[in-house]
Amino acid sequence: MPITEDEIIVGHCYETPGKQQRRVVKIEDGKVTYESWGGNVQNTSPSLTRNTAKADTFADAVDKSITCPADLPPLPTL
Repeated sequence: MPITEDEIIVGHCYETPGKQQRRVVKIEDGKVTYESWGGNVQNTSPSLTRNTAKADTFADAVDKSITCPADLPPLPTL
């Protein structure tokens, strides 16, 4: 079940039904910038893939909040 836009928080991690994990880096002007890994991303580089989506699109795409992995790089400053 999707989350609500109010549940999107900078620094928190979320997971999609396809097991893609996302960490929110910034929320500005109704847009969410996030880093993603796992699931369909298949990221093998040391840096995380960064994307931006409308807040409602992000909320619809993820279905739960998860604990961020301890081995993630520090949250970037944007």
